[in-house]
Amino acid sequence: MDNAEMIRGGLAILVPVAALVLIAAMVPIWLARRLGHDLRARSTNIALSSVAMLIVSGGYFAVLYVIEAPRVAGAIAAEPMAALWHFLWLGLMAGLLWAPVVVLAATLRAGGGR
Repeated sequence: MDNAEMIRGGLAILVPVAALVLIAAMVPIWLARRLGHDLRARSTNIALSSVAMLIVSGGYFAVLYVIEAPRVAGAIAAEPMAALWHFLWLGLMAGLLWAPVVVLAATLRAGGGR
């Protein structure tokens, strides 16, 4: 394996991870501006952000599968519920990456210690 292949392989992993982490930080910050910062609002924020990230990360995997192997689209069309559960499961497993970021972003209070 040469250096170019190693760099491409590293970027193939790093870019999606960075994108998921960035989205995981942006969603709760956006929701916090609308929900507020009391305990109930933060709990709601974490729940809504987690559902959003589950859908986003599952959708990411679905798109990635179809791009890498276009025949997967036929399998998804043939068994849509099985595909839905499969991609949601993959999104849930990706929660190891995005869940800590969601919780941290939702619990931080913007504007310092006011």
